[in-house]
Amino acid sequence: MKNWLRSAAWCGGLILALLALSPGSAQAQNTYTTVDLTGLLGAAGTHAVMAVAPASGVPAVAWREAGAQFGTDAIGVAVWDGSAFVQIDASALSGGQISAAGLGLTISADNTLYLAVNQAYEAMGVGEFRTQVWALTNAGWAALGDPLGMGESAGPLYLLDTDDGLSLIFREIADDGIAVRALLWDGSAWASMGADALNINSGTEALTLAAAVVGGRPVIAWTEAFPGDSEVQLTIAAWDGGGWQGLASLPNQSEIEIGTASLAGIAAGDDSLYIATTESSGSANFVLVWGYNGSAWDHLSLPVAAEESECAQNHAIAVDPAGTPFYAWTADCTGRLPLTVWTGDTWLPLDSDPIAVNDAATMPVDLNIAPDGTIYVMWLEATGGLNAAVSLVQLLPG
Repeated sequence: MKNWLRSAAWCGGLILALLALSPGSAQAQNTYTTVDLTGLLGAAGTHAVMAVAPASGVPAVAWREAGAQFGTDAIGVAVWDGSAFVQIDASALSGGQISAAGLGLTISADNTLYLAVNQAYEAMGVGEFRTQVWALTNAGWAALGDPLGMGESAGPLYLLDTDDGLSLIFREIADDGIAVRALLWDGSAWASMGADALNINSGTEALTLAAAVVGGRPVIAWTEAFPGDSEVQLTIAAWDGGGWQGLASLPNQSEIEIGTASLAGIAAGDDSLYIATTESSGSANFVLVWGYNGSAWDHLSLPVAAEESECAQNHAIAVDPAGTPFYAWTADCTGRLPLTVWTGDTWLPLDSDPIAVNDAATMPVDLNIAPDGTIYVMWLEATGGLNAAVSLVQLLPG
């Protein structure tokens, strides 16, 4: 199949068929064949997001291609058909300036592709940002409600397919700080999940945010800075269908000094939950991974060796269908993107061809694992122009 631009209406039925393809079975092993899909994707942008269909494992990618002036940003969307990327016309979704981290993407259990776009609408005035969520149907793109929110997304935008419906969780720049917001689509409108803003106090800055689904319900984590305070607070909470319930704090991590620690990511399966943080100490940058045992957090040692941590950037964590965590990052000093897997006792580097990155790799690595164990790794590499190259690698078990 050729890689040409298809209309959203033409693609709607095809994409639903692609996303519903039957997957293979997962393979428990550590040997992978590396396939570079960057050239087949052929995308350039300043931000990109990825999702994998939960049943078939078919990946989809969306990216923001920045324009030189207001109103000229563009959105690209593509779905892998096994040999090429089918690119979907998303020109109708962009009518203004898209925020720097203003995209969210997910594929639901019924194989519907959802895309969230945070952008400034010209009719509202420059700088007036709102978020619109779209669903790709047989008839093309359909808007879910009106543009929502009150400002510019500070990224990331998490679209989550949950037992309660489609959830949108994001950071938003407000008049008095950066707020964490969580919304639920009830089929006709968006409703707040709990408080309008989940920050502990108004005026705080939500510095980092991560979200995942555990057992059909969202779990979120964020770091929050208080004005005039030298520490930030890490909060982890799970949605129980009616409100947010705080989970146990990480050992010695409830309050951490600004500039020494940050949230690196969160990953979950049906009954597994992992969180990763980074802590700087001198030139070292310690990566800590924790697994939740139902009442407390167990430390899973260091996925990045201390002597290699100084140049470790752009972290990502994901779990495979069996609930095993994988960890990835970019290492500028070696020009590589390493991947490791937790064996139950230690972190083991994947046996695969090295993934090369340049020293201008940007944005956190996007790490996804399909039901058959295929791993997809995506990142951006600056090329000296306005937009970076969207790099995508597939690691096939065996």
